[in-house]
Amino acid sequence: MDDHRLRVYCTVAKTLNFSRAAEEHFLSQSAVSRIVKALEEELGVQLIHRQRGALSLTSVGKAFYRRAREILDRYAAAVKEVDELTRTVRGVLAVGTSTTVARYVFPDLLFGFRDRFPEIRIHHVVNNSRGILEALIAGDIEIGLVEDQVFYPGVLSEKLCEDELVLVVPPDHPWADRGRVAARELRGVPFLRRERGSGTRHLVEERLREMGVRAAELNVVLTSASTDLIIRAAERGVGVACVSKWAVRDRLAAGTLRMVELSHEPLSRDFRIIRLDQDFTTHVARVFLDFLKESPPPPAP
Repeated sequence: MDDHRLRVYCTVAKTLNFSRAAEEHFLSQSAVSRIVKALEEELGVQLIHRQRGALSLTSVGKAFYRRAREILDRYAAAVKEVDELTRTVRGVLAVGTSTTVARYVFPDLLFGFRDRFPEIRIHHVVNNSRGILEALIAGDIEIGLVEDQVFYPGVLSEKLCEDELVLVVPPDHPWADRGRVAARELRGVPFLRRERGSGTRHLVEERLREMGVRAAELNVVLTSASTDLIIRAAERGVGVACVSKWAVRDRLAAGTLRMVELSHEPLSRDFRIIRLDQDFTTHVARVFLDFLKESPPPPAP
């Protein structure tokens, strides 16, 4: 059964952007445009207004979008029921992960899941924790793996595994052999941090505030969405950084970074699984959630 044209149209109708629809469906922009045009010719109506590069749905286009979504939802429900009855796991797993989880935790989970269920296909979204929550609410993904606790109506959050945030410096830094520094000392050194919306940044700033240091007091010399860039900058002596222990385990083992404690208690946190408080659209999402609970990754090394 081919629902490809409806899926492409629904993505265009939702995003009002041919380029984004093309990226999501691994098509060229011209191919997406042809699919929409073919639907319009088949139906004998205009579904989308195209004016000065901007797209908008006609009244018929809006009605068709609602019906198309109903068809796709019913088709997904039918496939889910068949899969459950036949005990097969197939179809598309729509999952989103925050950047640290995507880089250091998710690959082993994904490969382990696909080894067990080789017929699945993956639609993977990477963003910061806030972006993954937004993708979940928008229906772009069914399961999210994030670095921060989530509080949002209708969204469930549960523990995936433990992590620890650690302060790191290069071996020649004055703090490298101290073992522990007071949080107030961070006011006087160059500091590297993640972008706004990052779960790591949110937790670091929250814990520092509890220790009497406000985010505005930090001498921030680099803000980046790339954990790898922040880690490399720390190795080069650009500044100190507070990052996931998962992210620097190899550097710590190699000796290119040293870990410095900020308090007697570890800056621990949980990576979280988030999902909507409702039945999954696909059977594969339910099976993946069960897999995560049965085979969680170990604590931060």
